[in-house]
Amino acid sequence: METVNKRGKRLSAHFKIVKPDGDGPFPTIIMLHGCGRAFVAPEFANIAKQHGFASIIVDSFAPRNISEMEAGATVCTTLQLRGSERAGDLAATIEWALYQDWVDKGQIHAAGWSHGGWTIMDAIAREDEIGSLAYLSDYKPNYINRLKSIFCTYPWCGPGSHSHSKGWKLKIPAHFIICGRDFVVGDALTMQTIDKLSREGHDIGHTFFEKATHSFDERDSIHPAHKFDLNYTNQAVEIMIDFFKQQQETIFS
Repeated sequence: METVNKRGKRLSAHFKIVKPDGDGPFPTIIMLHGCGRAFVAPEFANIAKQHGFASIIVDSFAPRNISEMEAGATVCTTLQLRGSERAGDLAATIEWALYQDWVDKGQIHAAGWSHGGWTIMDAIAREDEIGSLAYLSDYKPNYINRLKSIFCTYPWCGPGSHSHSKGWKLKIPAHFIICGRDFVVGDALTMQTIDKLSREGHDIGHTFFEKATHSFDERDSIHPAHKFDLNYTNQAVEIMIDFFKQQQETIFS
């Protein structure tokens, strides 16, 4: 067990921060990578910066000394660091962000890819249990409550994911990108989860990329089920930016 603050300090040593020039405060996106390696396509943070957003790219592996080989063998197979446990990293990053002068405290968003999407979704589904699940001794649910909205790209919604079975504790705008040729997480379970959450009154949208594979935005992936697609990557960046901008506009509407 450790405190939320201590977890945040351990994580912050490996944060990659991309933000506009100036003092801010800036609307801020916390970005969570997938299970195979600590990678988020740079286009997302770089284009977000051009639109006035700061990004905190969280590496959940380096602080735990998880190598890329170990991640593929154990995290991607759910043997360690499941989404509900990694949700503590999201909570600790939010807590860390609240102490940064350049962060707009009312505009903290989260974006996750694959395992990162699972993490964000489980953080919302099990936000009152994160303390025990993530080994945080002083966790309080109000950390996750600070999220303004979430964006999930090809998230894992299969066994071990709790959004379908438990629902979401928070009403929070969300958008998903689902891929028609995703042979890693598929599309059926994600759509079932979205449909259930929508019926329960959650504000959820989605975009379906018919010919995209899992990790379509990773240029150098060697996984046989992944195929990089620049067009889909550019579309995903644009959809994400537009979605987070809409959340800013709701403040003034």
